[in-house]
Amino acid sequence: MGSTFLDVLASSAGILGPPALQQAARSGDGLFHNNRPIYNNCMRGVITCFTGIRKKDELTQLVHLIHSMGGSIRKDMMTKVTHLICNSTGGEKYQ
Repeated sequence: MGSTFLDVLASSAGILGPPALQQAARSGDGLFHNNRPIYNNCMRGVITCFTGIRKKDELTQLVHLIHSMGGSIRKDMMTKVTHLICNSTGGEKYQ
């Protein structure tokens, strides 16, 4: 990350990647402000919850990827969650 990117990130301006701009232009919905950089919107409307992922660096990377594609993360499983990412099928949230 260069200094220009970090300066824009620290400001109130949004950062959109070329795919996000193209998707916004095609949809006609306009631009949505987000505090995080958005590369594309392929996970817009996706609300994800994690369970069983123990390695913090793996979880951090997954969260970053989901956010950069317009998705959201929830700590707890609730009715709004659309996707559960887990390391096995035996966890409490999976059931």
